[in-house]
Amino acid sequence: MKIFRPGRAPTLIFVALLPFGLTCKTSAIASDSAKGLPAQIKKDLQGTIEAKYSFTDKIGQHVLALTRDSSRLPDGTDNITLQASLYRFFENSWKQEWVIRDFLQCKDLDIEADFFIPLTSFSDLDSNGITETTVAYRLVCAGGIDTKPTKVIMRQGTKKFAVRGESLVRIEGALPFGGKFALEPNLDQSPAFKEYLTAVWNKAAGVNP
Repeated sequence: MKIFRPGRAPTLIFVALLPFGLTCKTSAIASDSAKGLPAQIKKDLQGTIEAKYSFTDKIGQHVLALTRDSSRLPDGTDNITLQASLYRFFENSWKQEWVIRDFLQCKDLDIEADFFIPLTSFSDLDSNGITETTVAYRLVCAGGIDTKPTKVIMRQGTKKFAVRGESLVRIEGALPFGGKFALEPNLDQSPAFKEYLTAVWNKAAGVNP
């Protein structure tokens, strides 16, 4: 079993400690800018590039780009789209393998729509040589103190696994609320994926700060 989380510096191989106590090695590289991103991929993306990563598995070379696209309509409605796009170098060009896209419209309330960049990870939990890519994010349109819809999505090729729920809210002097989540049924057939994604979701949702 291999699990790895990219760091901010272009280190070829390093050891990282995951927030829930797992140690791993990775050759993935992360950056906060579009510098070094293949031109073919940059042309295909919209919005701000929040992070980019590269890794290699038995299928080949891959690049993951996380983007955030925001706009405001004339009536004051805010629109934000989050997108995770994975590309593979195949037949001398970069071809899109899959996309995770989610969006939010919000008017006259507070809006939050962001990836949990430090929780982005790459793994080989089933030891088949094909990387699993995991991204976590939240999409919030609310006023006051509310739970925040939080999602963790894993992709391994055409397979998708997900945990969706609401963040845990802690208020001094009151009982915590929220923190509930639902697992996609296909995770019951993949115990290692289920355990891992639940741990990532607990971190993103503030259950395990």
